[in-house]
Amino acid sequence: ADFDVLWQPWDPAQDALQLASDLYNDPTFPHAPREIASRYGWSPRRFNPALAYLMDRDLVETLSAIGEGTFLTVRVLATDATRRFVKSRGV
Repeated sequence: ADFDVLWQPWDPAQDALQLASDLYNDPTFPHAPREIASRYGWSPRRFNPALAYLMDRDLVETLSAIGEGTFLTVRVLATDATRRFVKSRGV
C-alpha cells in the first residue's frame, strides 16, 4: 500500500477514502470485499492496498478467515473511527 502510488496508476490512500466514505454513508453498500471490488471494477490487486490502508490505521472492523484467497478479509465494516476519518476529510 505504501508504494503503489509510485508504481501503479492508483493511490491507495484515495481509494481508501472512497471505500471508507461508501461504507459509512451508503446503508446498502456491500460488506464482502469481492462484492465491493466488483462494484468499483477493481481487481484484488487494487482493492487490497486500499483495505490495508484502512486496516493499518484501525479505521474499519474486519473479519478474516482461513482460505479466503485473493482478498485480505471476508468482511469489512464501518466503525466510529471510519466516521471520524471520512468527516475529517470533508467527504
